[in-house]
Amino acid sequence: MYFFVTSRNNRKLRALKRHDRSKYHGPFHPDPNYQPERFRRGYEYPANVPRANTILPSGGLNPLDAKDLPNRNIRLVSLISDQPKSSTQSLMTKSSTTNTTSTTTTEPTTSSRRALPRVSTTKAAPSPKAPSGGGSKREPSKEGKSAPAKLPGGASLPLPTMKPSIRKKFIEDEIERIGIKLEEKPNTNHWEIAKDWLRVRSVYPQNHQGLGALMFAMTKTKIMKADILTRGTQLKMMFYLQGNQRAIFKPKRYEREHVIKGNAYDGYDRHNGEIASFHLDRILNFRRAPIVVGRKINLEIEILPVATQRLKDTFKKKNGNTCFYGQCYYCKETELACGHGEIMEGSLTLWLADTFTLEKVRHPYQRTYRDDKTAKWETDPDYCSVYVKPNPPYDKGVRFLDLIDMAIFDFIIGNADRHHYEVWADQPESMIILLDNAKSFGNPHHDELSILAPVAQCCLLRKSTFDRLVELKGGLMTKMLIEATRTDPISPILHKKHIEAINRRMPIIFQTLTKCVQENGRDAVIVESWKRPES
Repeated sequence: MYFFVTSRNNRKLRALKRHDRSKYHGPFHPDPNYQPERFRRGYEYPANVPRANTILPSGGLNPLDAKDLPNRNIRLVSLISDQPKSSTQSLMTKSSTTNTTSTTTTEPTTSSRRALPRVSTTKAAPSPKAPSGGGSKREPSKEGKSAPAKLPGGASLPLPTMKPSIRKKFIEDEIERIGIKLEEKPNTNHWEIAKDWLRVRSVYPQNHQGLGALMFAMTKTKIMKADILTRGTQLKMMFYLQGNQRAIFKPKRYEREHVIKGNAYDGYDRHNGEIASFHLDRILNFRRAPIVVGRKINLEIEILPVATQRLKDTFKKKNGNTCFYGQCYYCKETELACGHGEIMEGSLTLWLADTFTLEKVRHPYQRTYRDDKTAKWETDPDYCSVYVKPNPPYDKGVRFLDLIDMAIFDFIIGNADRHHYEVWADQPESMIILLDNAKSFGNPHHDELSILAPVAQCCLLRKSTFDRLVELKGGLMTKMLIEATRTDPISPILHKKHIEAINRRMPIIFQTLTKCVQENGRDAVIVESWKRPES
């Protein structure tokens, strides 16, 4: 606490400081942005008392820098600019969890990960002047700071903006375009249409009127056969729809407002996350996820009469509700999926046509799923340049940039369970197919920054993806998502807290890209295509 004492002529001002600093209204206040009020009217804050200032580290945010802190907090740098040079700078940490915000001070530590740039108040020494006359040249300063190397495309990442009138029209057009009208279209073979849509680089077309009719058919077509699907670790059923079309049904396990605590990959599959992820794939113009729609089924009337015996054996009654536990790696008889009475809600994913053969590939950023063991990419900042970029299939072609697109996609939806991915076999230009997105939208209060590790380490992004992210900033992505899912049979799909989480994660993506650009140059980060440079 300060007590101000003045002389009779009101010209001198000095501060007396008590030994108890718990209520001290100075630079040691827990909040570095705290500005003390003037205790006497007409007197200014003492000019010789340093003030605290909190700034973001230059270069944006590297998610891996904060890995050793709780919840992978975002580090901030606290600088007391008026302190003597001997004063110690401290690192401030701000929790990425939105429910609680706390500030702690820790001393800088040395680790194998890339360190944050330190903020310095020391100015470079002035260059000595060259002697006049004699035509002698000015000698460069040996102590002065050398000019930074010129980076390709510059070291800034400006985000293009539209005129307000143009932006308003763009938003209206995008929201109208993304909406889907589920309506019946008789005398149409929807399954053949979906098969014709399938390409090496896309699952469905950019904008097609038949998409709504296809999704309507998925919700109403009679189920001819129901069976278990043992593939994978989570509970699901395989449906054979009339017309010999297969589809995967994932049952509802949580209410919309339920929060999955613990690790980002914990919990059951979220059927609503599968639906929302498909529509985000549409919004991002990736078109690499299979078509998904919500559906309510009557287990007693639609499923049991056509179920295989091995599926029937897993059905039980609990508290008047019809339940089943199926067969899968983690399926247990004690962990039933139950309907509301006989009615069960779930997501229905259209099985991809056999035009191409699927090939499963291990993700280079796979987790260990163990608390006592970390993966190499979590501790080695050079992992991408040493183990990913130089090696096939990432050294050329589209695979590497697809991997970065997938990291952006997974971070937005909060999917930290991408241990493998699928591509078309024997197709060098194959897209990475965004299958199995149900481990998404689990905890709206947590941003799993480690999902962005491929972006932060590799520092590459496809230009079309960057341009689309810029278009969708400012809340447009979530507005389009709400409109896209509005007509789904089990709408609303996401709780409003997950909508807020998407809006919160978008700036983090741009911060990560900004750091990459400041270190490598814009033209080296935002690229049309990529091929490993010849050594």
